Amino acid sequence: MSVTISEGWVSGTLPGPSGKEYPVKHFPQGPNNALAEVKPNLVLHTTETDGYVESLQYPVQFQVGEGFIGQHRPLWAQGWGLRSGTGNEYCIQIEIVGRSQLELWLPKPGSLGPLVALMAFLQQRSLVKTAAARPTDWLDKLDRGPQASTSYYRRQAGLWPTTAGVYGHVDIPGNDHWDPGSLEYAQLFRMVLDVIGDSYSDAMSDYEKGQRAFCTAARLGNPDMIPGPDWSLEKKEGFRDARLLYNNPVPGTVAPHAHNYSNTLSGTTDSA
Repeated sequence: MSVTISEGWVSGTLPGPSGKEYPVKHFPQGPNNALAEVKPNLVLHTTETDGYVESLQYPVQFQVGEGFIGQHRPLWAQGWGLRSGTGNEYCIQIEIVGRSQLELWLPKPGSLGPLVALMAFLQQRSLVKTAAARPTDWLDKLDRGPQASTSYYRRQAGLWPTTAGVYGHVDIPGNDHWDPGSLEYAQLFRMVLDVIGDSYSDAMSDYEKGQRAFCTAARLGNPDMIPGPDWSLEKKEGFRDARLLYNNPVPGTVAPHAHNYSNTLSGTTDSA
């Protein structure tokens, strides 16, 4: 991985599945209005095209497809993917080159690889609240339609924008698009966590390595693991802090739930 951030613009390459590197390209589309002064959530969209859109009609911060990551607005600026007045200031948004589906789906490799690489980067750099968990235990397959409606039940759940999670456009109140459809979030999150575990360890502080070690242990069903005796004090502190949050989740955040990592059940969608 070779990456820098300057004035909100990411430059370089990001590692994705199997260690493949994905370049970041810039397609600036202003104006740039500032995000709210809270850590943003992550919101996913689909372009409903077969190829990369160099000039988005409603620019967001990132677009992924054709084997690369495109950045259209700096990290500190709002995207315009949501309907005006419904929360653009509270999120980083990614357009995925592809078409939403009501059946469970994942993007084609040219979009999936860079999507995983970008989500892993946002998670590791703590640029979003989380890039590896949903705000609640919604099924991956969209259910209880109609989804292309502002009355869709997920929009009425009272979670947005305060509850941490990866949202789809279909989950956002005041909107009626149903992208990204029945995205297989569980499998996507596993891929993101695998990239973080395999590719970023050298770039982490000892504290971050301790947090990652606990998260890995909990994901593998061993949350009672104890810190290694040869760990540094900083790494032990990171591990213990992560274990404390796991056992005593902060009010309003998503409690640990196996569904976030291994859901294979069905659910419902919105239309882009």
